Amino acid sequence: MPIIPARLTTLVAAGALLSTVLPAPSAQAADEPHPVVNGGFTLVGRGYGHGRGMSQWGSYQQATEGRGWQQIVAFYYPGANLQTRAASTIRVGTYGLTGATARVAAEAGLTVTDGAGQTIALPLADAGVPITSWEVSLPSQTGTATTATLWFRTATARKALWSTVSGKWTFTDTDGSLTAQNASGKNVATYLGRFTGHRSGSGITPVLATTLEDYTRQVVPWENYTNWPVQAQAAQSVAARSYGAWYIAHPRTSLYDICDTTSCQVFGGISKETSQTRDGVAASAGRVLTHNGAVVRSEFSASNGGQIAAGGVPYTSVAADPYEMRLPTSVTTWQGSVSAAKLQARWPQVGTVRRLVVTGRDGRGQWGGRVTAMQLEGSLGTASITPSQLSPLVSGGKGNYFTIADGPDALSRDVSGDGRSELLHRDPNGHLMASDASSGTAFAAPRRIGSGWGGFTAVFAGPFTSDRIADLLALDTTGQLKLYPSRGAGWGTATVVGRGLTGVRTPSLAPGLAAGKPAVVAQRTSDGALLRWPVTGGVLAGSPSVVSAAGWAGNQYNLVFAVRDFSGDGIDDVIMRDVNGNLMMARATSTGTLKTPERIGTGWGGFRSIVGVGDMNADGRTDLVARNAAGETRLYPSAPTSPGRFGAPVPLAAALGILVA
Repeated sequence: MPIIPARLTTLVAAGALLSTVLPAPSAQAADEPHPVVNGGFTLVGRGYGHGRGMSQWGSYQQATEGRGWQQIVAFYYPGANLQTRAASTIRVGTYGLTGATARVAAEAGLTVTDGAGQTIALPLADAGVPITSWEVSLPSQTGTATTATLWFRTATARKALWSTVSGKWTFTDTDGSLTAQNASGKNVATYLGRFTGHRSGSGITPVLATTLEDYTRQVVPWENYTNWPVQAQAAQSVAARSYGAWYIAHPRTSLYDICDTTSCQVFGGISKETSQTRDGVAASAGRVLTHNGAVVRSEFSASNGGQIAAGGVPYTSVAADPYEMRLPTSVTTWQGSVSAAKLQARWPQVGTVRRLVVTGRDGRGQWGGRVTAMQLEGSLGTASITPSQLSPLVSGGKGNYFTIADGPDALSRDVSGDGRSELLHRDPNGHLMASDASSGTAFAAPRRIGSGWGGFTAVFAGPFTSDRIADLLALDTTGQLKLYPSRGAGWGTATVVGRGLTGVRTPSLAPGLAAGKPAVVAQRTSDGALLRWPVTGGVLAGSPSVVSAAGWAGNQYNLVFAVRDFSGDGIDDVIMRDVNGNLMMARATSTGTLKTPERIGTGWGGFRSIVGVGDMNADGRTDLVARNAAGETRLYPSAPTSPGRFGAPVPLAAALGILVA
């Protein structure tokens, strides 16, 4: 089993070069135009939520790795200090659960206090008929603008008991808890605290007042999975407590400090409490985050996708999150879609939608970072749009950290998602070596980034999954093809995605060779035929088919590999070297067949390895890298004005001389 470090970028097959990319904290250099595909656009993204402050899934991962809650909050809020806060009261507007009503279930020990401070014990029955609930509402007849009436309900009636011109009634129970209901009488929460109905104009504002510690108890089970480790619960407690304390100092309205929905943080009562959540709150009791002596607004989200977003405050981090990158992609990635018709309905001034163009990113993370600006292009004009405007229209969309998967792009060897490449190879000892690209022609000295790769018969890279970032595929001696999915900074756990790939040579990933869909191609050693395995549902689908190719010369070719659109016609191509040293190119058709091979170069017989490396020199076109028998490595860029032909070869840095072909 190969050893894959936490921060891996790419690799290359034995006897061949591969390319890949390292993340760079630089802003996006060019617009990203995406045409309408199948009536709309598919978005592939990372992270759930805004990504600022603490990642809840990242906190979970840290806790499972043995890190304590103090370490977790220090990682996400490095500019903040932990302090103990004196006991205080917080007021929560409960519109999210109760609606615009203050109604509680009748129970023993329930009392009510009017605005003048008079407290009354509430009965359980009315003339022997059980009372089911109590509520604060408007008077049945005209009163003053501040009149609030206390009502009760039985199974058959609703009656007014008292009215007060002070404008509020407050319910309290002797055991400290009470059951809140919505307007239809459904129990929606068990709260710790005092529940008040305030007369507000022509309606009632429901407010739950509780201590900051009891407030935290009633938030954490709704913001975290309740079976998560105690240290993750404690970290969430600090964030929730601090967030609530900030709103005490900066109340949303005169009647309440904070709301009970995701617009603030979810406050749902104690019905979901577990021993883990209680122990987490207790472990961090009273502790809040401060900066310059003031409590901070400690934002958090479910997942940051491996890159913490800028929060615009000095106490949060904007770093990569390695803990997120060690999580399953099922909890850190998403895919959504939006139709062109829906976009046209929202922005009719553009006419028939033609393209969605990403015009700005923040420069941090995959794809150049989170999207900051976009432009919608149509038959009548254009409209500038923001990710926040787009997000509600996207089915399955989760935020602004995404790319638009309109098909494989020219940067098919981009593993980290920053659009730049890196060369890798396997040395004779099975070590995986990498040279980081600082520009299209300069590379750092090779460094070892993995070991145990010598047992594979072939290793190659390309966008196997849907995020348009190159993954790693390795073929073992039994014919099993294993996928190491890229996470932008490191690789995920290997899974077997294909079996029976025996008797083949030079496998490669063709992102769009199977009628516009991903496929793995390889040359059959017995007769030189080109085989294709379509990728369906994340695995190779069934038995391979022979790619139909006009004039295919079979074993006349001793090197065959797929590249992303070298010819410039928008479809993948296949590059071959024949026994006479001619370099040939077979253009693919939209149906997945190949046209008659054409010669694109001579004198290639002396090269020990030739590899399609995506866009190595950042000109937006697919390039080749080749090494001769003397170990000299050269970049052969695609000619900018002659698709399917090369520009002048560029010798790569001398440091690459230690690479073993």
